[in-house]
Amino acid sequence: MGVQIISGYAVNSDTMNIAREIAGRCGKSGIVEPCDLEGTSIEVNGEQEQLNYENLQAKKTEYGLEGPGLTPADLAVYLQQEARGGQLVVRAGNRLIRIQTLAVSDQESFDASSTVKALIADPKEEVPLRIAAHLESGGYTYQDNRKYLLPWLFYATKKGDCNDYALFAHYVLSKAGYSPRFFLMFNPQVLKGNELPESDDICAYSDQNGCWNYFDNTGLHKVEVSSIEQMFAMGLPNYRWNVELKVEDGRAIITEENTRKVENIRKKILLAAPNTR
Repeated sequence: MGVQIISGYAVNSDTMNIAREIAGRCGKSGIVEPCDLEGTSIEVNGEQEQLNYENLQAKKTEYGLEGPGLTPADLAVYLQQEARGGQLVVRAGNRLIRIQTLAVSDQESFDASSTVKALIADPKEEVPLRIAAHLESGGYTYQDNRKYLLPWLFYATKKGDCNDYALFAHYVLSKAGYSPRFFLMFNPQVLKGNELPESDDICAYSDQNGCWNYFDNTGLHKVEVSSIEQMFAMGLPNYRWNVELKVEDGRAIITEENTRKVENIRKKILLAAPNTR
């Protein structure tokens, strides 16, 4: 059983074949038409539902899949995500197409993808530059989602805010053998109305010469100083306070202590910069 990466999602080759077979029911195997889905249903762990063209189009947007129309690859991603480690039964009319057990994780597939392999390849000192080039030219756009997307989901959707860019850089740097650190930075600017303090999430790392630099959603910042405190002072002078989060395998771990620290910083900023209208 092979695995393909489609927009960052792990898809079994058998699932791709199912999608192509469904797409070919009306004669145009390269696209999925509404008539292809007539009388077609899927059953996941005993629960059956009809395949609906409009719902699939909505899912395509949700999954961050690009391009007009609906392709067999789009349908394959949908089937894979719906099955998610369970048993998938696909029926077209009265005919059973396939029963397939699916148990491929997005993380495993992302790690094995050509993208990650290229980013973490030797020489290791070039990894940060490769990450920066990938984030700049890879079709990513800023979207304030107020979430901590897992790196493979950020890669799949190509949309995220500063924490998603920083977590992606942290994940790839970790895979390449670096020891990056993840910080929430806060700017004590004058607040207006009920505004929240300006913040930024960064991934800081020490390069092969022991110099500190960092990533955020604007890319790689080559500060090249000998300590992380100098990096804050020279590279992020407007951000007076910070909270460090632990990151495990691309997942930001937010503890109660982190939450208390952030709340205390917000209070300090509010006291230092009273609201103005």
